Amino acid sequence: MIGNLSNTMLMSSNFEKETRMEKNSNILIVDDDKRSSEILGAILKDEGYKIICVETIARAKEEAAANLYHLVLVDIKLSDGSGWELLKEIKKINEKIIVIILSGIVTMENSDKAINEGAFTFMQKPFDVDELKATIKKALKI
Repeated sequence: MIGNLSNTMLMSSNFEKETRMEKNSNILIVDDDKRSSEILGAILKDEGYKIICVETIARAKEEAAANLYHLVLVDIKLSDGSGWELLKEIKKINEKIIVIILSGIVTMENSDKAINEGAFTFMQKPFDVDELKATIKKALKI
């Protein structure tokens, strides 16, 4: 009986820890379309995430180096360079940061490149909000 109770308490503790990790996660959004990133940021804040939006690779690198981010959403086309470049830089700063690449240009090559270069996944813009939220939840639980 005590063994079952302690197992139940351990499972409950692990569930609470996972839920807390997911909901308290810091997410960095990198997109030079300020309006899009602000809308996405508001949606994710409503889900309980802590959100910072930046528009350039330079600002994203500063943020990733100075603060703990659990997940970064990166647009491929940025005003000061490529999201591919930023993916590599983020992984140099902290290889455990989860990166999701976003792009309006979907090709098999881009999708394969994202995974091969260390992104969690590649998603097409415009994206389905529920699909993005589900993908973020999945990524943060791994």
